[in-house]
Amino acid sequence: MGCESFILIGGKSSRMGEDKFSLALNGKTFLGIAFETLQNFGKVTVVGNRSEPSALADGLSLIKDIFLNRGALGGIHSALIHSKSDWTIILACDYPFVSIDLIKFLQNLTESKTDFDAFAPIQPDGKIQPLCAIYKTETCRKILSEMLENEHEKYSVHDFLNQIKTRYVEFAEIAHLPNSENFFFNVNTPEDFILAVKLHENYTKKTLIGILKMTEDDLAKVLEIQQEGNLSHWSFEDYKGEIFRNNSFSIVAKVAGQTVGFLVGRLIAEDYCAELYNIGVSLNFRRQKAGNKLLESFIEYCIKNELEKIYLEVRATNETAIGFYLKNNFTVLSKRKNFYSNPTEDAILMVKEISSTK
Repeated sequence: MGCESFILIGGKSSRMGEDKFSLALNGKTFLGIAFETLQNFGKVTVVGNRSEPSALADGLSLIKDIFLNRGALGGIHSALIHSKSDWTIILACDYPFVSIDLIKFLQNLTESKTDFDAFAPIQPDGKIQPLCAIYKTETCRKILSEMLENEHEKYSVHDFLNQIKTRYVEFAEIAHLPNSENFFFNVNTPEDFILAVKLHENYTKKTLIGILKMTEDDLAKVLEIQQEGNLSHWSFEDYKGEIFRNNSFSIVAKVAGQTVGFLVGRLIAEDYCAELYNIGVSLNFRRQKAGNKLLESFIEYCIKNELEKIYLEVRATNETAIGFYLKNNFTVLSKRKNFYSNPTEDAILMVKEISSTK
């Protein structure tokens, strides 16, 4: 059961006085934050009644409402009309604290609770949140189209939810997720934005990342992150062997004692080089620079050991990983045909030249 994601950027932003999608937290626009949250959940498209926003990320396209002046319903309807997948994920850009974990939780419900047409969370204040929700495309498209075609009725989003079989997700079901208390903080005014900046700063302070040597106690979480990120398959024993191997470099990233990322590499001193075997970060911490910190630690260790190059292989279809390595000054050397199995796939061989004290 596939899904597509749609970011609602709204219209005039009259209360804010400027486009909300271009507001930024820690250098990332609200639109960019929403895109990073949704990019692992199918194709991402922007919905809004405006000219092409300059803040659109590469590869994003803009669609407009078919029914104008119908508020959020118009945006949801346009998304449903354009969606080619079984399920359509809706996220308004002015909810900058919605996390990957929350979207994944809702997506998992579509697989386990198949009798429903929509999954909408309930905020801590008891209000239903339809702008961070998942809709069964075909059913919801038909019903919402019929509602909006009736020009004599001004339906609300809640009217729509009552017309379909909606599974309301109680806040208690999602309260265990990191930063859940801020998921539905809605930024509508300059005052809201000031508070959002403070909330972000406070959360960032609570999520300071530490880099530590990997131990056996980390391996259960490492395997979970590996599976979550569809990384090269290593077993418990494989990782355990690297921990005790003399020329291995195995580290983890931790936040408040929780393992949120890992890196495994190996030094080949006689050739003045190293190989990066596996690196992964929990989905909900990919905005927190954990991957960068892990890689920086590996590079620093290689420099201290007077190495000159770091090599790695990556699946040819893993565009996110390839982009990450390119941003960190790796270059493409060659392609290895059918290098990977399960599924069979080419590998891209990359290298990074490093400055050593040698």
